[in-house]
Amino acid sequence: MLDERIEFHVEAVNYDINHWEEAPSLYQEANRLYLFCNDPLRPSTVADNPEKRQNLFSDFLSALAPAEIKVVVGLLDKMTPLAYPRK
Repeated sequence: MLDERIEFHVEAVNYDINHWEEAPSLYQEANRLYLFCNDPLRPSTVADNPEKRQNLFSDFLSALAPAEIKVVVGLLDKMTPLAYPRK
């Protein structure tokens, strides 16, 4: 997902902050990230429906713990604690 050729086609909007202690972790939910981008190795099944894609992404964010939302939002811009600037 940090590959510069992969672009996300969603925005981090219209989601609720999850306050449940037992929220699903990003580790558990990461396999769904392909739905929100143009990964040529795994085409999105909702690529032809931008509204549905955005709604699924908002629901995806709403289910995560607040700290993990920050990681996913950073991933949209290819800026995560795991991504280092290229020299």
